[in-house]
Amino acid sequence: MRKIWVAAAVLCGGLWLGLVVRAEAQAEERHVALVIGNSAYTATSPLRNPVNDAREMEKLFKELGFNEVRVLLDADQAQMLRALNAFANLAREADVAVVFYSGHGMELEGGNYLIPVDAALKYEKSGRDESVSLDHARRAASGARRLSMVIVDACRNNSFPTTGRSGAKGMRPVSDADRLTGEVVVYSTAPGRIALDGTGDLSPFTEALVRLLRAGPNEDARIWPTRLSLPNGQRPHMEAGGFTEKHVALLASGGTWLQPPPIAPPVSPAAKGASRCG
Repeated sequence: MRKIWVAAAVLCGGLWLGLVVRAEAQAEERHVALVIGNSAYTATSPLRNPVNDAREMEKLFKELGFNEVRVLLDADQAQMLRALNAFANLAREADVAVVFYSGHGMELEGGNYLIPVDAALKYEKSGRDESVSLDHARRAASGARRLSMVIVDACRNNSFPTTGRSGAKGMRPVSDADRLTGEVVVYSTAPGRIALDGTGDLSPFTEALVRLLRAGPNEDARIWPTRLSLPNGQRPHMEAGGFTEKHVALLASGGTWLQPPPIAPPVSPAAKGASRCG
């Protein structure tokens, strides 16, 4: 009988030690985010919600237990580049790094670009020099050990007053060869489709994203983007690189499990709001 009790004690002690080691490992994980919201454009239509989207995502990341959340609002090109370069250093010391962008975006000469508020884009040839490459944002997050994620809440169409346009109607997909290990890129709409700014306080995409992650913050980052449900036929698009991890989520050890807010009524076709087309 004594041997049984000793064996049980050893087993329980081993399980307890395993739980402690696992908890310590989770506690040591570092989650960081850079959130950019551009609304006040001067060369094209301003957008109502990107600044609101950014503030709501800042709140969400903090609720998820992120160690550091940096926010940039109505940023020009120089500010965006400085923020991304600084975030790259932060991401290299993190396990999970996320860049969230809300604002105008487009494809220019075969590349995907995020549009600063000061971009004129009168000529497509100079458009790349006035914008920020999506690849720059991807590289900024890529140093994270477990997950690098870029979330783009932007329209896909090139509608700035450029000349000599390529006529591209969607961001160029990231090829399999260019995808990074441990990377997820989430777009607010499918190629060739329009992402709406919406008429509420948040864009339809950001509203759906916040609701989904508050309902299931520990869901795998390769799964939840496929479950986003948006009105008016808007369908998000996801691209993911190879993973060595079996499960990776945005919820950090200090995060809280939250209940989703009430579901807003669908936006009627007559009240969709401005397009986020670049």
